[in-house]
Amino acid sequence: MTYASLAALFGAALAGLIAPIQVPLRWLSVAILVAIAARGMGGAIARSRTTPGDPHLERLDETSPRRTYLQFVALTIVNPATVIYFAALILGLPTVGSGAADKVLFVVGAAGASFAWQLLISTIGSLLHQRVSDRVMSVLSLAGYGIVALIAANIARGLLDG
Repeated sequence: MTYASLAALFGAALAGLIAPIQVPLRWLSVAILVAIAARGMGGAIARSRTTPGDPHLERLDETSPRRTYLQFVALTIVNPATVIYFAALILGLPTVGSGAADKVLFVVGAAGASFAWQLLISTIGSLLHQRVSDRVMSVLSLAGYGIVALIAANIARGLLDG
């Protein structure tokens, strides 16, 4: 919603401001994503070595919905190029950004889609957490953080190729 709002209100101006520093911002995104992946993989490996009743495992179960939500928001915001994509969408589709009502609907639609996607992911994670073994959860965590690392690698590859 943040990026959609910024794009709807200031799309052309923001795209112009960000364009000169887009490459450093993308490298920063790569670094942040790699750090998230490394930290997550390290935590998943550490959790896989715990035994039931381990205090570390109990702390994991106490993760608040607020913390989970903030983690999803942080992962979404890590990619600053997203605002450029939203600005390009508004500039490329004149009917999306031609009036105030169109811009509001665009923001509401983007926020709704983002919320629905993140709700789906967190719900599946919560359901799996309660129904699968700790070993399977560790493998899924490693796979998820591996995907984050692959996203970072893909961004870096695009920067190196470009």
